[in-house]
Amino acid sequence: MVSLNCSQCLCYGSVNVKASHEGRVFDERSVSFAVGEAADHGLPEGIDVAIRKFKKGEKSRLKLAPEYGFGADGSEEYGVPPDATVTYEVSYHPAITATACHTTSPHPLPQPMLIYIHSR
Repeated sequence: MVSLNCSQCLCYGSVNVKASHEGRVFDERSVSFAVGEAADHGLPEGIDVAIRKFKKGEKSRLKLAPEYGFGADGSEEYGVPPDATVTYEVSYHPAITATACHTTSPHPLPQPMLIYIHSR
C-alpha cells in the first residue's frame, strides 16, 4: 500500500469533511492545510493520522475514538461532549506531493483507538 509519510517533506492538500456525533452533523466544510497541521484548523488529530494513509482522491469514513477525536475535554465549539467517539466522512485531495513523500509509513494506524473504514 502506498501511503504518505510527511515527516520528511511538506505534503499539502485539501480535505472535505462532514463530521457527526450520535447522528448530529457538527462540522461540514472544505479546508486546506499541510499534513500535520489539522489541529490548527479545528480538526482532530485522527484526521492527520488517517490522511497519511490516504491515496489521492480517496473517500473514507473515519470513526475516531476520543483519543483521536476531541479527548477528555470534548469540543465546546462543536458541542461534542467529553470522551465522545466522532465520525468523519473525509475525502482527501493532495495539492503538492513529492516522490519522496510516497513511502510506506513506519507507523501503523493505532487500533482500536482509530477505526479506519474504507468506503470507495
